[in-house]
Amino acid sequence: MSRILKLDGEPVKVVDAKKNLPLHITPRDVRAGTLKDAKTCAAAKALCRMPGVEAARVNLSRTYVKENGKWTRYFTPPPLRNEIIAFDRGGEFAPGDYTLYPVQPIVQFKNREVRAEYMREYNKRKPKNKHPQKGNRAKPHVVSGVRAKLGND
Repeated sequence: MSRILKLDGEPVKVVDAKKNLPLHITPRDVRAGTLKDAKTCAAAKALCRMPGVEAARVNLSRTYVKENGKWTRYFTPPPLRNEIIAFDRGGEFAPGDYTLYPVQPIVQFKNREVRAEYMREYNKRKPKNKHPQKGNRAKPHVVSGVRAKLGND
């Protein structure tokens, strides 16, 4: 199943990956990479060196790879995410081997409608708290000083 997303302001058809994608980032990729740019960072440069890859967008949570005119969505693994954060903040990017994985089943395009229906049913069954606790919920941490988040993901 595919979904229409906007990449660089253009609507494109994106499919979920079905298998892992090994990625080797060299020191040359790191030197050529651009800070805070999902299209030209070290990981994107390494992906574009792979045979058949036309373009790549590497974000903190998802990576998009264009092969044969088709965009494929991968999960950006935590080690690569950490390197991206360090790189975008002016630190060094550690060259090495990384693996891009298919996104988790619950967030795959084919399962979004299933999950939405499940949550609607769950919320109907969940008892309503008459006196909800106010103010004790922690605010989510937002990583700052890194590339912009992709709008739909």
